[in-house]
Amino acid sequence: MIRKISIIGLAGVAIAAAGCGSSSSSGTSPSSTATVGKHYSVTFIAGTTGDNFYTTLNCGAKQEAAKLGMTYSYTGASTWGAPQQIPYVQSVTAAHPSAVLIAPTDVTALIAPMQSMKQAGIKIAEVDTDITNGVESGVAITSISSNNLLGGQEAADALAKLINDKGTVMVINVTAGISTTDARQQGFTQEMAAKYPNITVLPTQFDNDSATTAASILESTYAANPGLNGIFAANVLTAEGVSTGITHVGATGTIKDVSFDAEPTDIAALKSGSIDALIAQEPATEGIDGVEQVYDALTGKQVTASIATGLVTITAANEASMSKYFYVSSC
Repeated sequence: MIRKISIIGLAGVAIAAAGCGSSSSSGTSPSSTATVGKHYSVTFIAGTTGDNFYTTLNCGAKQEAAKLGMTYSYTGASTWGAPQQIPYVQSVTAAHPSAVLIAPTDVTALIAPMQSMKQAGIKIAEVDTDITNGVESGVAITSISSNNLLGGQEAADALAKLINDKGTVMVINVTAGISTTDARQQGFTQEMAAKYPNITVLPTQFDNDSATTAASILESTYAANPGLNGIFAANVLTAEGVSTGITHVGATGTIKDVSFDAEPTDIAALKSGSIDALIAQEPATEGIDGVEQVYDALTGKQVTASIATGLVTITAANEASMSKYFYVSSC
């Protein structure tokens, strides 16, 4: 099932998100941002609370939980990784909410902790990322995410156009083993190989979700490959680092940069010219859909096993009309 939010609907999400209460931007206890409800409770475990994608997703989820009268809380580690996330999963399982939205940080390492959560009777919705066969095995009731393979293909097409279908490009990714960014990398490299024979794609490098590392990778790669004229940054923090690196080496306009996501620093970089295009997702919609699905499961209604949310390409030419898709740093 593919769901795309209408312009009117997106405007409503943006307005509602702007008006919802403030949420933590660092690791928090599961009850720290509770919204009093009547019957059911739901907790969102972010991939990292340091990422505005998840802040925006939290705003959508919190809005929908309040609408449905559910107690809501938001938690997660301030940095990305399975070792960082698993203790939060265990803590939330012990607290035993009715349902959980979770963005698993590894396709395999989170399987056992999420199985334990499911065995405790907690309804689980995967949002953004997933574990291997999470829905198929019955651990999760639904998986909600953008079509990340398509997003990678769209990034390849946008970058190829920017460099006139020739040159040298590379992907800077987070780390292997993340369902979403693995798919973006795959879509990008497959599209380049299939359609652009005059573009050389250098080996992918990984920054472990560190903007500082991404900037360093960009700078060292450009020094070793002065013909580098294109970068695909696979997520928010990678995009921030790549933009910084391009500025540091004085290559704004020389290295074309297509990045995933649309957080405030990305939009600023787009306006300044150090990012040329953004592939933006609909994180608030993912949060709304996730809460709706667990509520349906709890109340005996039919659940949709897979929901694909939309993607848009934002450039300097259209950014003024795309503000509905910008991520937020607080609700």
